[in-house]
Amino acid sequence: MLGGVLRALAEQPIVRDTLDLVTKDPKLWAIFPKLISVKKLTRDDLSQLVTLIREKKIPSKDLLVLCYGSVTDSLSPEDVESTLYPLARDLAEAVVPVYQVYGMYMFRNRERWEMCRAVVRELILYEGFLEQLAGSRDEYLWSEL
Repeated sequence: MLGGVLRALAEQPIVRDTLDLVTKDPKLWAIFPKLISVKKLTRDDLSQLVTLIREKKIPSKDLLVLCYGSVTDSLSPEDVESTLYPLARDLAEAVVPVYQVYGMYMFRNRERWEMCRAVVRELILYEGFLEQLAGSRDEYLWSEL
């Protein structure tokens, strides 16, 4: 219900204030990814999500909420790279979730693919990438290797 209210309020300051309160309450950390996925996603939202993951307040797999529909469409390639790539570089367990977010972000968008493919290549080349992919929804794409 809160997600619907935040979506309806759009860019009003109360939305940012509410999200800030959610990130400060340990009981609400788990709902933060869902809340930002139902509103127009901003770079600040993504940065707060990454901070929660870095601080081990939520698991990196919670990034997968960004893999649905057009959740990330409001972001520029620079927004995505400047927030998610450093997370993958610093936290090995975040490589596959970041890769999957990139996959949805670039889906059927040639311009985004051209701008993001170097980062995706780097993610695929990370040590342990294929092992982490085991059990994910993209595992079948690599089954012939």
